[in-house]
This record gives sequence, structure tokens and C-alpha cells, in this order.
Amino acid sequence: IGLAVLPAVAITIGGGFLVTFLLSIGVFLLSFPIGVALALGRRSSLPVVSAVCTFFIETIRGVPLITLLFMFSVIMALFLPQEARIDRLVRALMAMTIFFAAYSA
Repeated sequence: IGLAVLPAVAITIGGGFLVTFLLSIGVFLLSFPIGVALALGRRSSLPVVSAVCTFFIETIRGVPLITLLFMFSVIMALFLPQEARIDRLVRALMAMTIFFAAYSA
């Protein structure tokens, strides 16, 4: 109809909403068990396990998410060999999973 001000945009399989939705579901499903394991490790009576988990949690919680996303998307790609490249979406999933696992712990 001639009343539309903006042109119609075709919905693709990799649209922004779908990517955001799948990323958030994946992050939740992966970060919750890791966060529980980190929390249990932090409360462990073994000093090495407790120290490693506490160091990991406090270090990741002290770094902004945008820094982790940058490190995983740019710096990680520089250090991996060409044949071992990981997709950008998977790298974002990894960074957000680590971040939210530390916060849920």
C-alpha cells in the first residue's frame, strides 16, 4: 500500500531478534551450570580449588563485558591459527557465558 513511509524489510533467518534470542538462551543454558560449579568451588575446603575459583570470579567480575567481547572477538582471532578460527557468534557466546557465569557464582 502506498501509505508506508519506510520500505519493507525482508525477514531473514539470521535477523537481529533471532540472533539475540538464541544467544541469550545459549548463554543462560551454559552459564548457569558453570556458575554453580564456580560457586561450589569457591566454597570448597580445598584451598587450591577455592583460590582458583575466587580468582576467576573476582577477575571476570572486575572486567567490563565490552572488554571481554572485544578480547574474544579480536584478540582471540589474532592468536588462533587460520585453520582453527571460531565463528564470531560462538566467540560472543563464549565471552558472555564466562561473564554471566562469574556473576551468577
